[in-house]
Amino acid sequence: MFGSFHACLNLGGIANISFTEGGQRRAFDCSPFNLMLNHFANERGQPYDAGGEGAASGQVDEEALARLRTLPYYQRTGAKSLGREDMPTFFEALGTGIAPENALATLVRHFAEVIAASIPPRGCRTARPNPGHRRWCLQQLLHAAARQSTSQQAPFHFSGPGPVD
Repeated sequence: MFGSFHACLNLGGIANISFTEGGQRRAFDCSPFNLMLNHFANERGQPYDAGGEGAASGQVDEEALARLRTLPYYQRTGAKSLGREDMPTFFEALGTGIAPENALATLVRHFAEVIAASIPPRGCRTARPNPGHRRWCLQQLLHAAARQSTSQQAPFHFSGPGPVD
């Protein structure tokens, strides 16, 4: 299924990427994703942040963003993996008492930065992007990736059923 792709990005509970570099396949978890986003959507009474509306209505908490950026997980190199057992560290870095909308906005910004930094220069394709956060969240990823990409081609190509909206 992924043979024609240089790189594949999975935006599930945890965002992970695989790509070919130097003739070898590399794969690792970039960051949490829906495991955290859905938690804060649930606090808003929703199963997920449909259309990214909650995140779009919030404000990025710069202090929380700075704490997230310094987590030890992001200092590790090579193959690395995240699981549910790692989520408390990320929630603690985000802080307590943050409004769900602000948590969503902060997380989307953070995930966009981390994922964009993980994308190899040749770009990435996503297979079946999550319909709940597609429009706003993926736009943020695209903008962040475009700023960091040295490639002449678009950093992301979407494939899967239906339009990406």
